[in-house]
Amino acid sequence: WCGGIAVNPDAQWMAQVARNQTDCFSGKLLNFRYLIHDGDPLFKARFPDYLSDIGCKSKRIPPRCPEANGYVESFIKTFKTECLNHLIITSVEQLRYVVSEFLLYYNRERPHSGLSGKLIAPWPQPTHGEIRCFSRLGGLLKSYRQGKRI
Repeated sequence: WCGGIAVNPDAQWMAQVARNQTDCFSGKLLNFRYLIHDGDPLFKARFPDYLSDIGCKSKRIPPRCPEANGYVESFIKTFKTECLNHLIITSVEQLRYVVSEFLLYYNRERPHSGLSGKLIAPWPQPTHGEIRCFSRLGGLLKSYRQGKRI
C-alpha cells in the first residue's frame, strides 16, 4: 500500500501518515512487529513514537545500503520501469491515480515469478468461460482472467 503522496513532505506530514497507519480501527501497521526504513529525516521527529505505541519497532537500514531493504528497492524499480517510464505525470492527482492502479495490478493481477506464475491474491472468478484481457492505465498494464472485470 502507499501511505501517502505529497509535493513537499515534511516531518509533520510524515507524523500524520504514521498516525493514519497506526489507527486502532483501520491502521495497516497494527499487526506488524517491525517497519524497515531508510535514514530520511522524515522518519525522525514523532514517527517512531507512533510506531512504538502499537508495539512496532522502527528499524533504520544503514546509510548507502539499499540491499538491506531489497523488497522495497525491487518494487520501486518495477514501478519505475513498468509504469513511470511510460507515462508523463502532470499533477499530484494523476500520480495518485497511477499509483493506486499500479498497486491493484501489482498485488492482485500480475503473475508472480516466485509463485510459479500464479497470482498473489487473485480476484474471485468462475472456473469456466471465456478468458478475457483486462487492462489498466490505457493498456499499459494487462492481465488475463475469466469473467467480467471487477
